[in-house]
Amino acid sequence: MLVDSWEIKIPISQSVLFDLQTNRLAGWWLGETARQQTEGKTWYWEPGGWNLLGTAITGSDIALVRGDAVRLPQVVGQFPTEMDEYRHVEGGVVFRHRLWFGEDSQASTVHVIQTVEQRTAQDDSSWRGFRRTIELTGVPAGWRVRLQVVAKSQLDDGASLSRDRRVVTLSNGIVRIGVGGPADAQVNSAGAVETDETAVNVDYLTSLPRMEVAAPEIVSDSPEPVTLVVVPGYEATRLPVSDEWMPTALAWRPDGTLIVTSLKGRVWLAWDSDDDGLEDTIRPFSDELAAPFGAAAHGKYVDVINKYALLRLFDEDDDGRAERTVTLASGWGHTADYHDWAVGLPRDDEGSYYVALSCQQDERSSVAAHLRGKVVKLVPRNPTRDDPHSFDVELISGGYRFPVGIARNGAGALFVTDNQGNYTPFNELNHVMSDAHYGFLNAIDRTSNYDPPPLTLPAVDIPHPWTRSVNGICFLETPAAVKAELGSVFGPFEGHLIGCEYDSRRLVRISLQQVGDTYQGAVYPFSLEKSRSGEPLLGPLACAVAPDGDLYIGCIRESGWGGGNNRGTLVRMRRSEMSLPPGIAEVRAVGDGFSIALTAPVNRDLATDPSNYSVESFTRVTTPQYGGDDQHRRREEITSMVVSEDARQVTLTLDELRDNFVYEFHLKNLTDGKVFHPSEAYYTLRSIVR
Repeated sequence: MLVDSWEIKIPISQSVLFDLQTNRLAGWWLGETARQQTEGKTWYWEPGGWNLLGTAITGSDIALVRGDAVRLPQVVGQFPTEMDEYRHVEGGVVFRHRLWFGEDSQASTVHVIQTVEQRTAQDDSSWRGFRRTIELTGVPAGWRVRLQVVAKSQLDDGASLSRDRRVVTLSNGIVRIGVGGPADAQVNSAGAVETDETAVNVDYLTSLPRMEVAAPEIVSDSPEPVTLVVVPGYEATRLPVSDEWMPTALAWRPDGTLIVTSLKGRVWLAWDSDDDGLEDTIRPFSDELAAPFGAAAHGKYVDVINKYALLRLFDEDDDGRAERTVTLASGWGHTADYHDWAVGLPRDDEGSYYVALSCQQDERSSVAAHLRGKVVKLVPRNPTRDDPHSFDVELISGGYRFPVGIARNGAGALFVTDNQGNYTPFNELNHVMSDAHYGFLNAIDRTSNYDPPPLTLPAVDIPHPWTRSVNGICFLETPAAVKAELGSVFGPFEGHLIGCEYDSRRLVRISLQQVGDTYQGAVYPFSLEKSRSGEPLLGPLACAVAPDGDLYIGCIRESGWGGGNNRGTLVRMRRSEMSLPPGIAEVRAVGDGFSIALTAPVNRDLATDPSNYSVESFTRVTTPQYGGDDQHRRREEITSMVVSEDARQVTLTLDELRDNFVYEFHLKNLTDGKVFHPSEAYYTLRSIVR
């Protein structure tokens, strides 16, 4: 996946590539946009045609010169520049960025506006291409601007210059470059333009015929909705939309339009076109982004987190497409590594966002590893001209491996999932606390002189391989308007979390119990291990509660993650009119044992028979090795049991409790019926209730 390059699609079937890592125009080709490819766990783009610029300019194509002195842009953080804003205009795009020159008292920030728009040669309409206009402000007095128009090696290979050096014709005769703007602008023998002016126009033209390839604007060839039998007590429907997207996050605009971010790069709008209650039409809302993994929808804009930045996408003309994109926050290290996700976007009452950043395990620089494996808070700030970001980045906690789920409950507590692997013997649900460290060490920190912070244990250890990768999470909290009218739509599960288990195509449910300042709790199956009929879930990755209280699940199958063909589905789940089947609603620690709340009354005779219960406890040890086996597993003796009068709760007293152990519960069917779900639970006991 391209992370630090930006492709500009202009209307005459040609594409321009601007490289932010080096601050240069890096590519130009005819035909449709770049092609996205995958190879193992690598996602990347390749141009849709031959690069007409030929030999690439390797460094920044903008510099400042004074006599023999040359200043190139400085690298601030990881790169010499980043996109501040870009917007679509008639026939092209306009984008803003900044460059830093000099040091200390001589340092200066130069603001750059570049416009790329279609162009035809005035003297011969068969030559067509684009005009690049560069406007600069903040150039220090006495310095000139140098723009490298073409690589010097191309001139050395026999390219010709006109007498006034305003036009370069490359040796292959296909591309010519014309320089306009200020009167003194010329292309010199090094292929550069030097000027005292603050604006330069450069025309890039070719006589090659363009290729017309139209991309569809709206995808509405919807399949039929499909009923899934995957969660007892819930009606599940696979929405009748194309599978070309790969949902990574879900949000809703105030008007009820569904926002979906896709691993493939775009943000999509989805809506119900025939009033049957099911979204059936999708439309691309954004340009291609770098693996967006979170969205927050507002009126005329949508905030989106992707690999390199928090972006704000504006739809100011209400046409369903974002014509302007602004960078709101950035500063964490990132590369083209497949795993370099940034996941969000829970928001607090002060307007701050929360973002989880995956770890660093490959070879990279310290700046590229900055804040990897951390949870950060994006705090609102007042933008300035030299720093137009609307949010500061504040570190909260670290020690995460691959935190692909992040959610904040109504009480303001923040939780993050993590995946089993090095230093993480379980899949995890972590309660995010300031200055805490949850165990994982980035590769760059694994040195003999590194003193790791004290380990903070997860709130809930989620056994592996019972689950293999719990990712996206959301709280089952009934929206306020719905609750005022209908009460809780989630019944005994109100306030619990849903976790998306990608590998085994299941959903889990997690309940939390606060003991003093400590969160602990239990995890249960939510969906069936195998669907009773029809297809299973494709591969749950993201989940969210809709404004009407329905639960939406975004699923994918991905070529680099367990194999797949890079497609996705969206499933809507709604409580059925029938009651939930009997099963475990919640396990809680009580004194010297546990209480088991049930979703429905059970048979008292069966519930009072100790042979219908199996309880074992075990733990695992954090090591640098991948995963880890169960340690100190033992079968627990039930010394007494009490069934409540309504037969909806059983309290078990155990011989001895061990803190920081996982208690595994298996119940036989305690009813006379066929269904008892869930029948198992895994409770992480951090603090014994006194």
